[in-house]
Amino acid sequence: MAKHTAILDGAYEVVGIVPGKVGYKGSEVDLTQITAAQADKLVTQGFPYLKKVEKKASKADKATE
Repeated sequence: MAKHTAILDGAYEVVGIVPGKVGYKGSEVDLTQITAAQADKLVTQGFPYLKKVEKKASKADKATE
């Protein structure tokens, strides 16, 4: 089972590795220090160890449907 670790207040998950420094496309990315903008850019580029967490609809949102 793959390990999932939430970062950036749960907005992203690190998948399959322990958060820390990782080499990617000729540079080093520290997953413990990245910003939301950097995380979004990595996800867009297809970074294999990071995924954006989809927010689940709250009960208030479901009540208005």
